[in-house]
Amino acid sequence: MLSFLARAGYTVLVPFGVARYDMAIDFRDGSEIRTVQCKTGRYDRGCIIFRTHSLDRQTRIRKGYRGEVDYFGVWCSARPEAAYLVPAGDVPETMGWLRVDPVKNGQVEKINWAYKYEIKGP
Repeated sequence: MLSFLARAGYTVLVPFGVARYDMAIDFRDGSEIRTVQCKTGRYDRGCIIFRTHSLDRQTRIRKGYRGEVDYFGVWCSARPEAAYLVPAGDVPETMGWLRVDPVKNGQVEKINWAYKYEIKGP
């Protein structure tokens, strides 16, 4: 994820210490810094699916990132040439879906199309 963001022209910052995010990005014009939580997606039935929560392994309690991170940085091994920067508010608090392939039933409302979130170069 870091290399995708750096090649796209972002300045990438890595936190020191305990943080609920994996990195931060300084937008190209230096106007703001936003936090990014990195997630690995999996390809399933035309979508890249990724978790938008963490799981405490001892208590088995899920904790969402809403209000704690600005973006999810998503990469999927089925599409290694692309990575995605998804605003946290654009996906539910448990799972996120990015549609890669066309839908078969023709319903295109409320779909998060992967191409809209793809990290582009400068």
